[in-house]
Amino acid sequence: NIADDLFHITGSETVIYTNAEDVELKEVKLRLFPNILGGKMHVSEVFVNNEVIVPNYTLNDSLLTVSFLKKALQPKETVTLRMDFNITVPQSIDLNYGVLAYYENVLALAHAYPMIAVYDDEGWNAEIPPQSGDVTYADMSFFLVTVEAPKNLTLVGSGREISRHAERTGNRQTVRYEAGPVRDFYLAASPDYEVVSKEVNGVTLRFY
Repeated sequence: NIADDLFHITGSETVIYTNAEDVELKEVKLRLFPNILGGKMHVSEVFVNNEVIVPNYTLNDSLLTVSFLKKALQPKETVTLRMDFNITVPQSIDLNYGVLAYYENVLALAHAYPMIAVYDDEGWNAEIPPQSGDVTYADMSFFLVTVEAPKNLTLVGSGREISRHAERTGNRQTVRYEAGPVRDFYLAASPDYEVVSKEVNGVTLRFY
């Protein structure tokens, strides 16, 4: 949900996570990138398979650890994580090229949600990444994303837009996207965007 001021975001997230490793996992770690990109992200109401848990925050509140207190996640087993979150988006482009920012009437939302960290042969990759390049190292995922935003915004999202609804009397719109397999979901928005579409050899190109 994008607020009318365009730099406050609230959301809820459900993650269906499968242990694709050959070892059991006693925890899952999630990246909260806004907390190291000049903004603020807070997560509340974390559930593991419908059971509420208290997560642990480290690395300047940019890493959230969800521990499985009752039973470790075995290889090929699946767990469902649910959480609510809110973000204050930075209003400058000083960090990481402005990939997460509201600046000059353009909202850019890269990795603007709690993102599962990667577990590989080094274990959980959970250090604070350098600011000079792509901060994300993520597994491929499938995304279903519903965005509620002011009606005057032109939205640009990863993947395919599958539905759109605008209030007749209000000033809000709801747009749903599906994407994947991809390693991140990106959304940009601005009331100033103009759209040009062109079809080339059966492929539709959209320029904003």
